[in-house]
Amino acid sequence: MPSYITSITAAQRLDSRGNPTVQVRLTTDKGIHSPFQETKKTKISNIYFAGAFTGLVPSGASTGIHEALELRDTASTAYGGKGVNQAVHNVTSTIAPALIAKKFDVETQLKEIDAFMCELDGTKGKKKLGANAILGVSMACARAGAASAVSSILSISPLAPSPSSGEMDWKLKFEGELSTDT
Repeated sequence: MPSYITSITAAQRLDSRGNPTVQVRLTTDKGIHSPFQETKKTKISNIYFAGAFTGLVPSGASTGIHEALELRDTASTAYGGKGVNQAVHNVTSTIAPALIAKKFDVETQLKEIDAFMCELDGTKGKKKLGANAILGVSMACARAGAASAVSSILSISPLAPSPSSGEMDWKLKFEGELSTDT
């Protein structure tokens, strides 16, 4: 069953060095949904996917001559001209509407999504939209695609609460096969 992108937002965040970077939040119409999603004390709370996925773009300290362009707000004085508000704007105003309109399946069409974003940029080195904008969306799509693939083969159901801790025990059941096809 396809998993389509329903929304994409972006924001400027600071990385571990205090430099601005792009964070993308992508929402799909599908995910793994626990029947006890509000319960914080579940043994598998880290397996629950709400259908929203993020990509936080790593920012390298050095760049090579063959690397794609990390779009920065060089004309701004904020963060010493290292802000990424233009890249964030490119995600929300150009990439998001175009991807949503195309109705790509994030589970099976990651290569097509990446190729489409490169085509949408139309420049060598991703100079128009920015490699940081494109990479953030690509990372969020990859996470959404992985969660969608897992949800198609994994069933999560609650068992009785554990007598010793009172926490809910969970039963994981695989429904299908894992494919190694690329």
